[in-house]
Amino acid sequence: MPSLDQLFIAYLAYFIGTATPGPGNLSIIATSLDQGRPAGMAMACGIVTGGQCWGISAAIGLGALMLLWPSTFFILRIVGGGYLLWLAFRAARQAVAGIATRLPTFGNRFRSTSLWPHYLRGFGIQITNPKAILVWMTTITLGLSGDDAPWAGFVVVAGCLLIGMLVFFTYALVFSSTRVVEVYGRIHRWVNGGMALFFASAGMALMLGL
Repeated sequence: MPSLDQLFIAYLAYFIGTATPGPGNLSIIATSLDQGRPAGMAMACGIVTGGQCWGISAAIGLGALMLLWPSTFFILRIVGGGYLLWLAFRAARQAVAGIATRLPTFGNRFRSTSLWPHYLRGFGIQITNPKAILVWMTTITLGLSGDDAPWAGFVVVAGCLLIGMLVFFTYALVFSSTRVVEVYGRIHRWVNGGMALFFASAGMALMLGL
């Protein structure tokens, strides 16, 4: 078993990596504001699932293997960067149009007819992000030592699953609250513009390997 000190450092590093703003967090925020709580929670589930895929890969050593094949990361950079640019285009189109997305009421925020597209979009954001595997490899490295059992990495992954759910679900819950939605109705154009700039810069940086 990893020591408590190792687990604490690993979990702290993962928490910082997930709680700081990034494509996943901002997508949850935008979706929760635009489409309501169920959509935001579905996207959060997709992002958590994508992150766990990278975590399990790192725990069984595939992450280290991928580092030996730079072409894999090149493909992920192109795909992930293109996806972020597409998200930037969508946000920019909403900002230019100046049309506020229909704001959900408190009651229908708990109902949705189609949550799978939001889940899949969240999964796609996380699974095409090369930074995610680097964060996971760092977390696994911090949480393990050379004499730990092979299954010890899954202890780290399991703890990070709980941390990821806490962080991403909190984003979805907070940014789908009635007060936040009302404020968004007044500043949605600026929010979409800011999202467009962030996704565009992140997409270009990812594709260029910066």
